Amino acid sequence: MKPPPLRPAVPSGFALDDFAIDTTADTVTCPQGHTVELAPPRGQHQQRKATFGSLCTGCPLHERCTTAKAGRILTIRPHYDQQATARRQAATDPAWQAEYRRWRPPVERAVAWIVQHGNRRLHYRGTLKNDT
Repeated sequence: MKPPPLRPAVPSGFALDDFAIDTTADTVTCPQGHTVELAPPRGQHQQRKATFGSLCTGCPLHERCTTAKAGRILTIRPHYDQQATARRQAATDPAWQAEYRRWRPPVERAVAWIVQHGNRRLHYRGTLKNDT
């Protein structure tokens, strides 16, 4: 499956992969070179935050990074390393791209056939009736 693209906070600005994120050293470095520590995992989803705060105030790249007056805050999810590796592989690995191009059309065609024949909606209420 192709990993979803990252969306920058500002149009044509910096996305998550433009920051140097080291989850083993618990640090994040912005494109300007400012380094902050990652907060410990919190909440139900165990997300970690990197808050740049006052470091963004006089930064020449501020307009390309964030519109927030309090500075950029990055949210790092638990599987960030795996997702970043998958994005790099999808963008640079010719073998992965060839495999993706080979399997995407038949899968999309099969999904289109299923939708075309009215299988998008369930015919009965309840899981047991639909499973049978």
